[in-house]
Amino acid sequence: MGKRIVFATGNAHKMIEIRQILEDLGMPVISMKEVGVDPEIIEDGTTFEENAQIKAKAIMEMTITAARRRLTTFLHILFILLPP
Repeated sequence: MGKRIVFATGNAHKMIEIRQILEDLGMPVISMKEVGVDPEIIEDGTTFEENAQIKAKAIMEMTITAARRRLTTFLHILFILLPP
């Protein structure tokens, strides 16, 4: 899978607007729900920017963790199908 932008929102209407704004980037823009991440993130920053950073970091960590789990599962399946 190539590069993509995971946007930290589950709001479908926001995603329509975001995709229109970012369509010239040439990368898929997907919501956190579309990658299977839909957490309750506590946005306890004192500014909009701090809350955006909190949310972005949480989504990044969750998507990386999910990708590692998928890779580990794939490697286990390969090991079962192609024993040494």
